[in-house]
Amino acid sequence: MDGQRGNAKPYLMLPSDEQKTKLDEITKTLDALKEKVDRESVKESQRQWEKSRLQTLVPATREGLAAHYEFDGSLSDSSGQYRYARVVKGDLTYDAGIVGKNAEFDGDTQVTLGNHSEFDPAAKFSIAFWIQPSGHEPLIVFDDLTDSKQRQGLEVSVDDFLLSGIQFWKPRLYVRLSQSWPDSAIELRSAGRLDPSQWFHVTLEYDGSGKASGFHLFFNGKTEKAEILKDSLHGAVATAKPLEIGNKAMGRAFRGALDD
Repeated sequence: MDGQRGNAKPYLMLPSDEQKTKLDEITKTLDALKEKVDRESVKESQRQWEKSRLQTLVPATREGLAAHYEFDGSLSDSSGQYRYARVVKGDLTYDAGIVGKNAEFDGDTQVTLGNHSEFDPAAKFSIAFWIQPSGHEPLIVFDDLTDSKQRQGLEVSVDDFLLSGIQFWKPRLYVRLSQSWPDSAIELRSAGRLDPSQWFHVTLEYDGSGKASGFHLFFNGKTEKAEILKDSLHGAVATAKPLEIGNKAMGRAFRGALDD
């Protein structure tokens, strides 16, 4: 039941006789192959490979890293910049996530991540995060807006939900960089949609050109086509407001999970 179209008809996905016979054959083949495997030898080989491979991995660069919130049970900043976040309202909870733990937002929790003056039309910046939104209403993921009318600053949100099946609402990701909405602003949205039944890794890059074409969006490491809705930005955008998640004064607070 999704609250919109009533109850789904009950059904069971059962294999046909032919499919069941084939499945039994595959299962027997796999069991026979497993018996031939020397598990202790495999474990040792894997251990040796992991040890040698780890030594060849190039450490992730931290050059230019302004902040890193791992959401592994706390709001600490592991970048070395000491931009520690804190809960302003509500209760932030943590659960098993894509990387360690993730932060669970219930729509009533507000978190401030401190001031980030990097978000300016003349400055390059990038943001990366894992997201799994919930519900089917427009939500602001995070923002550093000055007020709800002029909306100067950066705003990332999910909107334009499409019902998929009988229970999942799939939104598009929206990005705004605004000096004075709607006259002086950049706005774009993802051509594809997020699937709330799965985690999505989102990376947003901006080249400091002051143009919508300067934004590049990636979903799960692959380039995501962005549809340009506005491209009329002029003037300063950086604000003294903190970057926040769940500030209801700017719009409906985020519900769902975030991870680093």
